[in-house]
Amino acid sequence: MQLSRFFPGKTHISISIMLLFLFGPLQTAHSESLEDVLIAAYSNSSLLQGNEYLVAIQEEQITQIGAGSKPTVALNLSSNYQANNSSDDRDNSLGGTVELSSQYPLVDFGVNKLAVDIEEINKQVVLLNRAQIEQTVLLNAVNAYLDVLKAYNLLELEKNNLNSLESQLVAAKNRFELGNISRTELSLVESRITSAMGNIKTRDGQVEIAREIFNLAVGKYPDNLSATYFDVEIPIDIASAMELANQNNPALLNAKLEVTIAQQQRELVSIQTSRPPINLSGSASSNLNFKEFNETPKNNLSIGIRTSIPLYSGGRLSSALRQSEQRLQKARIDLRHEAKLQENEVVNAWHMLNIAESMIDVNLQQKEYSELVLQGTRVEESLGTKSTLDVLEAEQDLLSDETRLVEAIIERDSAEFNLLAKIGILTLDYLGLTPEVVSGQ
Repeated sequence: MQLSRFFPGKTHISISIMLLFLFGPLQTAHSESLEDVLIAAYSNSSLLQGNEYLVAIQEEQITQIGAGSKPTVALNLSSNYQANNSSDDRDNSLGGTVELSSQYPLVDFGVNKLAVDIEEINKQVVLLNRAQIEQTVLLNAVNAYLDVLKAYNLLELEKNNLNSLESQLVAAKNRFELGNISRTELSLVESRITSAMGNIKTRDGQVEIAREIFNLAVGKYPDNLSATYFDVEIPIDIASAMELANQNNPALLNAKLEVTIAQQQRELVSIQTSRPPINLSGSASSNLNFKEFNETPKNNLSIGIRTSIPLYSGGRLSSALRQSEQRLQKARIDLRHEAKLQENEVVNAWHMLNIAESMIDVNLQQKEYSELVLQGTRVEESLGTKSTLDVLEAEQDLLSDETRLVEAIIERDSAEFNLLAKIGILTLDYLGLTPEVVSGQ
């Protein structure tokens, strides 16, 4: 499918090169990229591995249904012993029958073809479910990757804050000895250091939680993640996003297929209840007497055409017709509901992305203002017009703004991938990635 007309080109910002410039590099030259993470999650997913068997099972189902239009041949063997009320053993008989039988459907009025067509559509349903699973696997991997980056960056912020406070403590002790600040102000710095150490322990715990979630989503623990990755293209506008969703969203396509299946099942039931199949059957058999081998076997050969016309079924056939019509109406209602639901989710995902992007700008400006306030407060402290508490509060404000900026960047990038998933194009193929061979296949 040609998707280029829905996108503005590779102009969209990717995740946070900004994180590197703001808070320093978190990786070495041999860092693990998001591409590596997505391919690993795809390759290690037991859900995807298991779904491959569902596809194979459905293909076998198609083969089995298709065999209904082909002739069947069977070899039937039987033996019997007949005892008479006589003392003479010669009056007893031991015999057997060998029969070769065959049946061939002459006319089924398209029933078998319809049944095969329904199973072919069911295979498409299985493949759509697989596409949905793939998107879920990749989205979970992306969010796990972003959560690890966020956890590490927030930990780095707290460590930088602690380093700054420890430097202030040294300076505060010198000023206290000179009598320039009170014991209260020195205690404030010491209190903030204790609080910062507690925050670091909290952030350490959040890092470990994020690593465990990453391991669950990707199949391994994160190894030196890179904070930069490929550009993500999103639709040029919400109308393009909706059009793409109508063409690609697995849940919506699945609902459309359910309507098609219900239509064909209704047609199938209609034929089955009004046009009984006509079959050609034949058999060749030989009856043998095992006690009298010289006796000539009794051979039989038969061939005929058979059909069964229902005269009375207690209302079962008319009920089956009504039931198939009700299933069709239910499938149509489900399709309308699914279309509204998916439209709502795409619209919400689009607006959530816009909100996240705007929050980055807001938090970036706020961070810049807080940096200016901190610089000015430190100058005023040196001049004696501001206290140590004022500096500590300005530093805390800056830390809060930097934290919100990191969270906003992560939320923006998560919203990008969530939008792709709602549209239905968050796949390795769309992202231009080549999966590794899934183990066990």
